[in-house]
Amino acid sequence: MDKPHRQFHILVEGQTEETVVRDVVEPYLRARGFWVTQSILITRRPAGGSWNRGGVTSWAKVLGDIRKLLRNSNLDLLTTMIDYYGFPADAPGMTDRPAAGPLERVRHVEAAIEAAVGPRTRAIVPVHLYGQPVDVDGVMAVAARHNLLVVEDAAQAHAARYGNRRAGSFGNAAAFSFYPSKNLGAYGDAGIIVTNDDAAASRLRLLRNYGQRVKYYHDVLGTNSRLDTVQAAVLRVKLPHLDRWSAARREAAKFYTNEFRRLGLEKMIGLPIEPYADRKMHNHHIYHQYIVRTSKRDHLRQYLTEHEIETAIYYPLALPEQPCFEYLGHKTGDFPEAERAARETLALPIYPEISREAQQYVINCVAQFFG
Repeated sequence: MDKPHRQFHILVEGQTEETVVRDVVEPYLRARGFWVTQSILITRRPAGGSWNRGGVTSWAKVLGDIRKLLRNSNLDLLTTMIDYYGFPADAPGMTDRPAAGPLERVRHVEAAIEAAVGPRTRAIVPVHLYGQPVDVDGVMAVAARHNLLVVEDAAQAHAARYGNRRAGSFGNAAAFSFYPSKNLGAYGDAGIIVTNDDAAASRLRLLRNYGQRVKYYHDVLGTNSRLDTVQAAVLRVKLPHLDRWSAARREAAKFYTNEFRRLGLEKMIGLPIEPYADRKMHNHHIYHQYIVRTSKRDHLRQYLTEHEIETAIYYPLALPEQPCFEYLGHKTGDFPEAERAARETLALPIYPEISREAQQYVINCVAQFFG
């Protein structure tokens, strides 16, 4: 049969783990018609268990079998349950235990993550959502106590700061997106991974370039994930302006927040909070999105659309609610904070060049809706 357009990406550590992947994981997948490459799943020494070798009738069934094996191999990963469907797409063994609820509502991040850490936990993926860094001190404290890897999702947090350091500089590695709509965007799809681990950097360079160190000699199965020169040139031109653009976004966000409060609308909608402001942190939120919350989200969005104001919903479903994760067996109510955020959050227009007149029009329309 034709091979499905699916790939598995597996990163192993140590000879025993490589043997497990080579002798168990890869043959199982290939026998069922799936491509196998190597990349991001972190496996641990197996503690027994076997594959389900019955007939495979769906992709979800394959993922379920893989998840069972990874559980037997002591894999666990902690991340937020609200995020863009990107990283988990290549991680079918992702834990069903969130480290914490999403967004700024979670104040006690360290305690929430600590409560979620289990014997299988190997990594934490903090998501600097909407441009605001997570409580990095809390994340790193838990990681240090349990010897966990930290891989930052900084896709929306270009140049955001936590203390004197920027998002993406705290963990073992971090991923940034340069999608055109990002605060630092290319003219097409682009991104970057940063790490201070020389071995990981070498491996990633190999994987992004067809698995070859020398042209036409492939050490492993890799992909073509190189940042093309045109995109790099665009980003080099834009980069010197990033801090100025971030400051403009912060001023626009401040205007929204002050006006909403002046009109008493904070009783109607949840406004973004800045939990690090009292620490005098500079640029601790760079407002990739200005997110408000209301139980009347869909009606408000329709009203604003009728008044020619474009809004967006990031994101309509929590990750466990996505159809591709049905095999995990979760039910409504398992992740109440993430589910509530998916129902209530709405992004209002914000970008460095937005005029105060345009913002005032948005504010007036929101006030009219709740008036």
